[in-house]
Amino acid sequence: MKRRIRLSQAMIVKNEEKNIERALTWGKDIMCEQIVVDTGSTDKTVEIAESLGAKVFRFEWINDFSAAKNFAIEQCNGNWIAFLDADEYFNEQDSKRLIKYVQETDDNGGEGIFTMLVNLDSEGRPATSASQIRIFKKLSNLRYKRRIHEQLCHEDGHNIKVLDATQELTIWHTGYAGETGLEKRKSNRNLNMILKEIEDFPDGYDMYVHLGNEYFNRDRFDLAEKAYQMYIDHISGDILGTDADAADAFLHHLYCLLKQDKDIKTLFDAYNYAVIRIKQNADIPFTMGRCLYNAGLYEEACQCLVEAIRRLETFGTLNKSQIAMQNINLIYEMLSDSTYKLGDIKSAVKYSSTLISVNRSSIKGLIILLRSFKGYDDNPIPVSDVINYLRKIYDFNSLRDIEVLKAAARAVDYKGLDEAITE
Repeated sequence: MKRRIRLSQAMIVKNEEKNIERALTWGKDIMCEQIVVDTGSTDKTVEIAESLGAKVFRFEWINDFSAAKNFAIEQCNGNWIAFLDADEYFNEQDSKRLIKYVQETDDNGGEGIFTMLVNLDSEGRPATSASQIRIFKKLSNLRYKRRIHEQLCHEDGHNIKVLDATQELTIWHTGYAGETGLEKRKSNRNLNMILKEIEDFPDGYDMYVHLGNEYFNRDRFDLAEKAYQMYIDHISGDILGTDADAADAFLHHLYCLLKQDKDIKTLFDAYNYAVIRIKQNADIPFTMGRCLYNAGLYEEACQCLVEAIRRLETFGTLNKSQIAMQNINLIYEMLSDSTYKLGDIKSAVKYSSTLISVNRSSIKGLIILLRSFKGYDDNPIPVSDVINYLRKIYDFNSLRDIEVLKAAARAVDYKGLDEAITE
């Protein structure tokens, strides 16, 4: 007989009057209760939460997120808990099917659900993503640990049994958008808590990646580099392709070296070690490739950018390679331009053709393609053949496409092509 799911929503808050209404609205119809633990708000957060029917509890802030969250868990009466922050939410579609996934997990002996979490930038656009366990069974020994960047785990250390719903359920996080995010970044609260955590647990090297992030966001690239290096030096065994912390540490360590204008050997040593340890993430070779391209080292740049594409095609982008995927057009632009400048016309045609096939608005890709057809001597590909090739990609009945083609033809000074386009 199936056990009836009673889902409690829980959150800890402080001065979230701008977010609390949405936080308590998205799941109101599916929750058996909504638990809000306030850690010292001085705005209207508590007043709004109570007006929306939430049960509000006060908790004296002791610089420990896990302590506050575990207190919230104790207040829940449901047999499952949805623990989202006030600046996080499910959209309407996902909230309606949440109970279905909880029921499925419960029926199969599961204890938690992996969902996708997407961080939105200041413009409300997806920036980064990761998988999170925010929906979990209320069990006496399942609690959070660590005062910051807390982790949900069994007290005896055994793994949580989870259902992977990262492709079906997405939490949207707005915490670093607008004034609220700016206030959080300016505060030293998180930095001080991380330093205290490291002081209390010096062997907890995974905390160093978060320390690096705090210093990086303050432009203290020297300190960030040391923190990331400490984390990297203590990673043992194989690194999973979806290990966001490891990928973040290697990538930002590389950024720190670039920001400090370290010598090329230091950069290559760090990069070569990173791509060996992080085998599935495309962001690292993309970042190095862009750096080398900007430095005019086109052959080395091509090697990195080709590796980025290989990883994207082989391993996908789920929980990884978001930066490379968002810059896929730029990757092909850099590859097109680099191979053209290296005299590899065949590759320049291949990469520029791939680019404009998926993005007909890429003037740069089109210009590189036409330059490749024109060649370096006085023996360009006949205009009629160029037109036939372009017809496979562009709509010659579209005024917009015609204008793009004519602009590129004039930029390249391809004799006779401008006129042939409109014939």
